[in-house]
Amino acid sequence: MQQGVQTDATYIDECAIGSHGCVTGSSICVNTIGSFKCSCNFGYDLVSETCLPVFYATFNCDNAMELFADDTSLGNDNSNWRASFTYTIIGNPRVISVVGADFGGGFGILGSTTNGLLTNESWKCTGVLYPGWNSPDFDDQNWPSARVFGVNSADSPWRMMISGIEATAKWIWAADQDNGVVYCRLNLQ
Repeated sequence: MQQGVQTDATYIDECAIGSHGCVTGSSICVNTIGSFKCSCNFGYDLVSETCLPVFYATFNCDNAMELFADDTSLGNDNSNWRASFTYTIIGNPRVISVVGADFGGGFGILGSTTNGLLTNESWKCTGVLYPGWNSPDFDDQNWPSARVFGVNSADSPWRMMISGIEATAKWIWAADQDNGVVYCRLNLQ
């Protein structure tokens, strides 16, 4: 970060006079002796000297899944359909996407984020793998809406609530596929 302004007789607090360069809304200026630093506000994380928004996505898939923000993999779940897995999303992705796999029996994807996104009928899902399907520039307007099986509750087909995921999140899957592998995405643009 930039150095503070100091002369023999005077010290200038860059935070107080606004000459610091910290971005309002995402960071706060913290005065130090002879300098200052920008500290990220709650909900932001420092990435390459820039405070970017951070939110968390908690997902589950019966049986296994991989979550993406734009076309960047955030990781695989723990392949335990009775437990959720939490991913960190930094920045402002344009699309959240999931590849889910079922190995027989019940199938579904369930998730929610700390910024209010939920799995529901606004997601689009298909059983067909298209090149670049998880890219923010992919055109998904011909994809069908996700098939919904019920909310995250003991009344769902799974007869249990998955902890860490909002109760209003809905179990989803591709309308054109039972079992196997599906590709689901939510366009945030």
